Amino acid sequence: MKRVNRGSEPPKLKSIRKKYTPKWIHFYTNRNGKRPTDKHWRDFIEDLKTPFGEICGYCEESCRGEVDHFQPISKFPKLVYEWENWIFSCHNCNNLKWNKWPSFGYVNPCSLKVAHRPEIYFKFDLVTGEILARNGLKPTQIKKAKNMISDLHLNEIFHLRKRIIWIGIMGLLVNHWKKFPDNKLEIEGHMRELCSDGAELISLSRAVLYDSGITLD
Repeated sequence: MKRVNRGSEPPKLKSIRKKYTPKWIHFYTNRNGKRPTDKHWRDFIEDLKTPFGEICGYCEESCRGEVDHFQPISKFPKLVYEWENWIFSCHNCNNLKWNKWPSFGYVNPCSLKVAHRPEIYFKFDLVTGEILARNGLKPTQIKKAKNMISDLHLNEIFHLRKRIIWIGIMGLLVNHWKKFPDNKLEIEGHMRELCSDGAELISLSRAVLYDSGITLD
């Protein structure tokens, strides 16, 4: 996972938030009547897709995308139409996360605080493709990272297969970069593309380059 700058909220969202949020708060506070049926967050999927580059904010894989409420509606109804609570997510991650909210919460891909950004929490095993909690984290941070990995099944076999293929691709680029100095600029161009904002599995690409001692200025 890497941090994504979500940007400013769409202008039309404020009026929708004002109109519909009280219904959600009332339902989950009083637990009576029918659950609200409005889902106007779906109207803003294109606005959310742009800053995320059509990449899931959790697994970093390309997807059509859905709006995930980072802090779930059932527990934080006042945030139902808050732009800062929306994450562009693939269906699988959104469905698995659902209304879960562990005691220490999850790692926020859009955190504004440097100390809470996802890069602080996670690392990759470049042999197995697994995403792991970084060494040296505080106990609460370890719990938060492991909860996210477990609850969203981020080390499910289909994720690992894709990451292992990706590691192989990046490894080939690294080998060519070292063996064919005359083609370094061209190879670096491909590396930059795979490590640019909005690229799929960007954190994994950067991890492979870092492990290989390659720094792209």
